Amino acid sequence: MKKIDLLFNNTTATYKYFWFLSIIDKVRLENKTKITFDELVIDMISKAWDLIQKHDLNFGQADSFKAQIEELEDIINISKDINTQKLKTLLKQRKEAIKPILKIFTLNVPYRFLSPWIKFETNEQVKRDSKLNLNNPIYQIENEEIEIYPDWGSYIKSNSYDLKRYTINQLSLFLETRNKNIPNIEEKLIHTLLIEQEEILKVAESNQIICPFCSISNDIKIIYETTNTLSFYDIYPVSNGHTLIIPKQHIENYFTIEEKLQMELWQSVNKVKKILDNLYKPQGYNTGINIGKAAGQSIFHTHIHLIPRYQNDCQNPLGGVRGVIAEKQKY
Repeated sequence: MKKIDLLFNNTTATYKYFWFLSIIDKVRLENKTKITFDELVIDMISKAWDLIQKHDLNFGQADSFKAQIEELEDIINISKDINTQKLKTLLKQRKEAIKPILKIFTLNVPYRFLSPWIKFETNEQVKRDSKLNLNNPIYQIENEEIEIYPDWGSYIKSNSYDLKRYTINQLSLFLETRNKNIPNIEEKLIHTLLIEQEEILKVAESNQIICPFCSISNDIKIIYETTNTLSFYDIYPVSNGHTLIIPKQHIENYFTIEEKLQMELWQSVNKVKKILDNLYKPQGYNTGINIGKAAGQSIFHTHIHLIPRYQNDCQNPLGGVRGVIAEKQKY
């Protein structure tokens, strides 16, 4: 049923290996089932970076990873020694500037990856057939986004280590034929793509245990919800109706959030504002985000404050959010 052993048949480039490794990490580390092409490619580049920049591995003539990474260095100033997480953050922040590079990796890979389950004729045909779920493919494709089918999501979560180990083994066999003078290739891959990622997983799982927004208490009143956002009353409100709007995914820094999710968050703010208008009839609002410890962030899961304001609820409201630095409130 799974056909994993057919994934890398007749492979002439590394894209499928990194595509699958990125899917595994997105499902396991971030608990995602809907993943944009751009998210996966940014993850792919981050995984390939060390192997090319630090270990100088040759990915083969048919593979453009090295050329695209060199072009990235020309577009944005990146140190070769940058760590994986910082690289991901930087690529997300500069996504629009590097869009042409991201596009190169998604011209064929999302579609040809499904060849064990769907016979490839054209991208549009694979996209259409993926939605029929006739041969149990890993995902369906819609609008430059994949959606993992539920049984595959469960399978990947339960077998993520073994799936990654298998993929790394296959990738090492592919690279060994192209790097005959470089020893211990599989060890390099295991360290970069498996051991380091397992450490990240431990941190992520630890964060989820202590993050109050990743496991909302039953006592919390949820007032609005979308596919990727949640809105609920602050348990320490500064006014009646004080609401928090959060992404369901654990993301510490607002500025690293994909633009599409940022838009969904602010659409939720607008919806919640209408709900609060009806319930509390405030005369005004403050809204804002604390980003970083220096700005007062105490829960490191992005959250937008929407605070209803009322006539005479404080002595002098002049300056509003300028009051975060008390001596600057009045001007």
